[in-house]
Amino acid sequence: MRNRWSWLLVLLLPLSPARPYGNLLATQSAETRSVHSDEAARVWRQWQQRARMFQSARRMLQQANVPFDPDVLLASNWREKVAPWLWRMPEMPAVRYETEPLAGVYLADTLDLPKHVELAGETVVLVRHVIFEGTRAVIKGNHRIRLFPN
Repeated sequence: MRNRWSWLLVLLLPLSPARPYGNLLATQSAETRSVHSDEAARVWRQWQQRARMFQSARRMLQQANVPFDPDVLLASNWREKVAPWLWRMPEMPAVRYETEPLAGVYLADTLDLPKHVELAGETVVLVRHVIFEGTRAVIKGNHRIRLFPN
């Protein structure tokens, strides 16, 4: 008899209307959902802003005929996504030494730069290694530079 009442209690307890923390749990999950949706909206806004700022670099990379979608460089794991394409590019095994002011797209294995670098225009650098002469490198100019060292 006692066993039957135990089973009946187990079956009816979840159906009872008076649960002391039922509304609190529902409120917490709504607040949690709100926090998660706010965080997702913030991340989405940041992504859109980065994509807008990357438009000119995207055009420059497309004009340089890179064999991958330039938007891949906006992802956090861009190195893994781009790696299979890099060594297929004829520019990548090269070692470049630039002394003139930088402007445009620079693709190379290694890019050697002087201690003081001047920007003559918007610059995109996609290289494995960037080496500056001296210990304190300075990059000056009224243009954007995007460095993607792999």
